Amino acid sequence: MRIEFTHAGGGDEFVILQKRVSSRDDIQRFSERLIKQLQVPIELEKGPVTVGASIGVSICPDHGVAADELLEHADIAVYRAKCMKDGVSIYNDHWGSEAAERVRLAQALRKAIETRSMDVALQPFIAAKSGSITGFEALARWPQQNGDSISPGVFIPLAEEYGFMPLLGGWILRRACEILVEIAPDSMIRVAVNISVLQLIDPDFVTEVFTILEETGLQPERLEVEMTENVFANDVEQIRHVLNQLRARGIRVSIDDFGTGYSSISYLRNFPLDSLKIDRSFVTALKDGGEGLYSSIVALAHGLELSIIVEGVETEEELKAVLRLGGEELQGYYFAKPMLRQELDAWYLIHNETPYKMPRQYPPIRLA
Repeated sequence: MRIEFTHAGGGDEFVILQKRVSSRDDIQRFSERLIKQLQVPIELEKGPVTVGASIGVSICPDHGVAADELLEHADIAVYRAKCMKDGVSIYNDHWGSEAAERVRLAQALRKAIETRSMDVALQPFIAAKSGSITGFEALARWPQQNGDSISPGVFIPLAEEYGFMPLLGGWILRRACEILVEIAPDSMIRVAVNISVLQLIDPDFVTEVFTILEETGLQPERLEVEMTENVFANDVEQIRHVLNQLRARGIRVSIDDFGTGYSSISYLRNFPLDSLKIDRSFVTALKDGGEGLYSSIVALAHGLELSIIVEGVETEEELKAVLRLGGEELQGYYFAKPMLRQELDAWYLIHNETPYKMPRQYPPIRLA
């Protein structure tokens, strides 16, 4: 039986060996009593604390006879219990290979985060008027031993599903700050880091951010936290309080992938924000008559005194259209792909001294 305690920074595990078990019903009842006892509040100086736990069970000889095999199957079961949110899961040999592989991938992700074997790539923001570098977005990468990488579209949802995002997000934040200080120590170029809802509702998140800034030497004004509109579907008062604390110290706040999630003008007006990022889907739609919607987003942002970051600019035609329609900063493959640390030095040296030459700045379209 493997038990994992869950808290904001990840999990803590231990194993229980039961020598005499008469039936699976006994196992289930024992596990449920154990969880009930673990959930009794613990009185600390700052108040009571409740611990959550997930239990995964493997049975000898049904699920193996070797210790390693039994532990592996108990591990798969505990991750399945976390996923199903039912507290207790007994290993089943008939689970589909896809489900078992997903659990193994989650286990590997957890290990990669804890051993810092992941990586962070930076993709630049470029000023629309001058072509100069204004900042970078930090993007997590998970390289594999065979030279391939697992897509963030796979491991980020996995991290959210299994509760790893606070641990992963904190590591990304720290590494992004370290890299920026290394490549641009004497500038005001900033780095933007995406923050999950799980981080924003973590009571220790603000302290963690300020600790990372102090330990890496990055000024608060050079950090930007990005969040998607989906945060508006959660505890908005708690999130607003957290963002106010960050902005009070000079940290910028932006909405990522604007227009693809839980849009609400009232939240935009009442939240402490600095900028909106226009999603690439609105850029690609420009060739099919999407100018009106794009311009409406720009007008909305400027009406709320927010700046616009346009992501996903990949071609010269898209660049010209975006320059004509508006936006203060640009991001996309037209300028640079996300770059790992070893690629950044040479790129930064060239483009920090010689800004991108921008196409002719056409006057903005005025819609009737």
